Amino acid sequence: MGACCCANSASNSANKLVEAQLKLDNEKYRREIKLLLLGAGEAGKSTVLKQMRLIHNHVFTEDERNSYTKVIWYNILITMQQIQTYMEENNIEPSNKSLTISQPSLPNSMFDIGSPEVYSDWIVNSWKDPKVKQVYGGLKEGEVNMNYFFDKASDILIASYTPNDQDILNTRVKTTGITETLFSMNQVNYRLVDVAGQRSERRKWIHCFDNVRAILYVAAISEYDQVLREDKAINRVQEALTLFESISNSEWFINTPTILFLNKDHFPQFTGNPTNLDEVCDFFQKLFLKLHNNPKNQAYPHFTHATDTKQMKHVIESINDIVMNQNLEKLGF
Repeated sequence: MGACCCANSASNSANKLVEAQLKLDNEKYRREIKLLLLGAGEAGKSTVLKQMRLIHNHVFTEDERNSYTKVIWYNILITMQQIQTYMEENNIEPSNKSLTISQPSLPNSMFDIGSPEVYSDWIVNSWKDPKVKQVYGGLKEGEVNMNYFFDKASDILIASYTPNDQDILNTRVKTTGITETLFSMNQVNYRLVDVAGQRSERRKWIHCFDNVRAILYVAAISEYDQVLREDKAINRVQEALTLFESISNSEWFINTPTILFLNKDHFPQFTGNPTNLDEVCDFFQKLFLKLHNNPKNQAYPHFTHATDTKQMKHVIESINDIVMNQNLEKLGF
């Protein structure tokens, strides 16, 4: 009998501890503002997430920086290989043959890169050639922002290289699954949830839809003439438009504002003056906002370059204003 009483007492104590912890967790999540970062694959969401970290003093650790090193090396090698393969297949001769040297044997993966110095002369000399730069500018596939890395290849392709913040911002690493980042802004705690944008990953999105206070939707409008990696028949900007329409009008987000990040420029339907920034911006804004048909929430468009920290800081600060104004409206102010 005594043993039974002791067991019940211990069980009750354990239950109370669990209930207390659940209460604390619920209170913690209630005080946090949850933001959901969405967009199609390769739209630039990860760069926005990195900016959030840097702007709010969540610096990259030494291990994180080192994890980017071989990614950057490998992206440089593979992109230059793509350029030279394209030139060979299309019989494009380099402008100055004396600057271009033979391509060394490339590693099968970034983990197989031994000494990066082996590739330095090939990359540096190849990038000096105007035809190589011209071909790179016309490529529709491959990594973006590689001209940034080619310009400083001699400093990167060395064993002692450690990426700085700008290097990391310009590096694309494919996101899979769901990641969360915590930060504070004006004494308000935020939880930013980033989910991979590839079609195969979108089935996971619904698990993140509860208690979202604002949607951050990223669309790379510079990809007007590119197609999805998953489906070569689908234009990337059209995919971004379709996805935006679905999200902004979803029953899950009837009362949830959407902050729209429109990255870069260009679209073939634009018939106005391409040198008039106001006309170009107005075109893109209307293209997306005409798909937003939910009168209970609002979409806030911003034209951004996600690698520009100063610009992104201004946009991110506006998110806090939007969320705070939403809270005041709910309170009747």
